[in-house]
Order: sequence, then structure tokens, then C-alpha cells
Amino acid sequence: MEKEETMKAYFASIITPIVQQSVETAFRAFSQHGNQKNENCDVFLTIQQVSEFTHIPVNTLYSYSSKGLIPVIKTGKTLLFRKDLIIIWLNEKLKKPISERINEGNKFLASGKKLQTVN
Repeated sequence: MEKEETMKAYFASIITPIVQQSVETAFRAFSQHGNQKNENCDVFLTIQQVSEFTHIPVNTLYSYSSKGLIPVIKTGKTLLFRKDLIIIWLNEKLKKPISERINEGNKFLASGKKLQTVN
């Protein structure tokens, strides 16, 4: 009985973060798009297409999907990715929000400074 409880706790520790991340990703997608129809919502990509779209190697995508690090739908042996969720996932990986990067770029352009080149 003790071994069974230990196994349950072990699996719960693995599954809980994966489920939580999936729910959070779905909630963000819904929050960002609301009830509006998104043109990428019904677009499903294969792993090869996601690799081309993101420039992430296929092997890395397989690893991410098996670890629950990327939103994926598994149908039999096929992995499918919703394009809108991949875009959201990529935006979450940015060190700074894109709006902040745009503001910094606009401030730089307005300052009249020149880019420094590295030799």
C-alpha cells in the first residue's frame, strides 16, 4: 500500500506541471483571442512544418513534445500543432515582450543614435 502511494505521488509530481502548463497556455490563447475568430486557430501543422516555421530542429521538437514543453496534439503516431498556440508559445519564450522591444526600437530611432558595429 505504501509503494502504491509513493507511485501516485511520483506520477502526480510529473503530470501536475504538464497539465498546469497546458491549461495556462489554453487560457492565454483564449484570453488573447477571446471569442474572435483567429485565422491561425484552425491551422494545424506537422512537426516538419513547425520545424520550418520556427527554425527549431525536428529532434528538438520531438523532445519538447515528449516532455510537455510545447503545445501538441497526438493522434496515433502523428503529432499535430495548432499554429496559433505555437505563436503564443514562441512569444512566451521571448526575453522581453515584443511590445517592449518595439518601444525600445522606436526610442532608439527617435534618439538619432547610430548603431555600433562589432568587428
